[in-house]
Amino acid sequence: MNIKKVTLLVTILLLMFACNLPISASSPTLPEASPTARAAALDLTSTPLLPTETAIVELASPTFEAQAATVEPVSTTAQPNPTCTVLQDLNLRTGPGTAYRPPIRSLPVNSVVTPLGFNPTGIPGGSWAYIEDPASQQKGWVSAGNQYISCDLDLASLPSIEVGTPPPPPLPNSAISSTPEGSCRDEGIEYGCEVVVSKGAWIQFKILKDGQELGQKDGVENVSFDVIDRDGQTVYSIIEKSKDYCIFGGGGPCNPWIEENFQHKWKAGGEPVKPGEYLVNIQATVNGTTLTWRANFTIALP
Repeated sequence: MNIKKVTLLVTILLLMFACNLPISASSPTLPEASPTARAAALDLTSTPLLPTETAIVELASPTFEAQAATVEPVSTTAQPNPTCTVLQDLNLRTGPGTAYRPPIRSLPVNSVVTPLGFNPTGIPGGSWAYIEDPASQQKGWVSAGNQYISCDLDLASLPSIEVGTPPPPPLPNSAISSTPEGSCRDEGIEYGCEVVVSKGAWIQFKILKDGQELGQKDGVENVSFDVIDRDGQTVYSIIEKSKDYCIFGGGGPCNPWIEENFQHKWKAGGEPVKPGEYLVNIQATVNGTTLTWRANFTIALP
C-alpha cells in the first residue's frame, strides 16, 4: 500500500477517535434536544419548506366627512308680471312726452298693460312709463301721473329706456272764428288796416292810406297786440314800433311762433300755447288817430 494513503487513513481514524471522547466536566452541559426537535433538525434537509402566508394588514383610509351645503328651497311658483290699469282714455306715444307726435293710438279706460320702463322727466315734462299692451302687443309710452295709470309696483324701480329726439312740433292751426270788429272798418276814416293771418308768423297788421302801407316815418307811432283767453286773462301782450308790425315781433320779416323744449309758447320762458278760443285785440296810433281791430281765433294743436 502506498505510504501516503496509509498516512491519510491513520489521520482520519485519529480524528474520528477524538470526536468520540467525553466532554470535560468543566465545560457547561447543554440541554439535550428533545426527540421531536432532533427529528425536526434531521428533516430540514429532506422536507421542502411550506410557503408562509404573509398577513396583510389593511390600513384604514382617513375618513373625510363632507359637510352638506345648505340649499335654500327655490320656489317653483311663477311670479306674475307687474301690471298697470289705465284710469282714463290715454294716448300711447312713440316717446316719453307730448312732443312725440302724433300718438300711436288711444288706450281705452280700464285697459291693463305691462310696465317695462320709466322716465321721470319727459319732453316737455312729466313722468312717463314705457308699457306693452298684451292685447295688441304694441309698445309705447303713456303719461305716468297718478290720475292716468295705477300700477302694482313702484314705477321708479323700472329701468330707464333710451329714446331718440322728438321731431320739431307742428305749427298751431288758427282760424278767425268771429266777424272782425273795430274802427278799421268804419267808413269815412282816413286810414285803413289789413290783418294778414299765416301759419308761421300768425298775425301781421298793416296800416294803409290810399292803398299804401304806412310805417314809422309816415306817422305810425305804435301797434299793440293783446291775446285774451276765454277766462278774460291776457296770455300775451306786445307793443311794436317798427314796420312790419307782427304779433311776435321781427320788424320784417315777422318772427314765427316761439318754440321751446319742443312746444310752442306765447313768449320765451312763458306759458305754452294751449288749444282753445282766444280774443285778439289790436290797436294802432297813427298821427294821433287810433285804429282798433278785434276778432276771436280758434287755435288747435296738431
